[in-house]
Amino acid sequence: MSDAWQLTESFERTRQLLVAVNKLSIHTKLLLAGREDRNREEEAREARRVIRAFLDRLARDLPTLENDSTAPITGAPERAMALARRFSLARSQAPASSPLFSLPPNKFAVLLDSQEQDERRMMVEGLATLRNLLEQHHHADSVGMLGDL
Repeated sequence: MSDAWQLTESFERTRQLLVAVNKLSIHTKLLLAGREDRNREEEAREARRVIRAFLDRLARDLPTLENDSTAPITGAPERAMALARRFSLARSQAPASSPLFSLPPNKFAVLLDSQEQDERRMMVEGLATLRNLLEQHHHADSVGMLGDL
């Protein structure tokens, strides 16, 4: 697969993940504020599915990266490995800065379905951290595709 195609594919996957993070964050913040959000329940359910799939893949890939940050991840595209490395590095530098980093990805994924207010707050905080990482990765893909305009 060409570099341009990998960047384009990564750009689109990251965009879809950002959309999911934003939809679930908005839905959960409305619930935390005591407002019903029945109109977005289906969107939130789909967003959970997308985010959970990402976290499941990350949970499988992280042990390899944490043992050897230069190790290739079998079956993972180069840009997916770059995102996993970015996550691993941020997590190692500030593990207590966010629930996304302080919990294993599969434990953070459990928060996606929580009905507890404190856990929902933790999830929103972790999703904000994930959004920041994804935006950095998305920007790098944009620059790779379009150059530094």
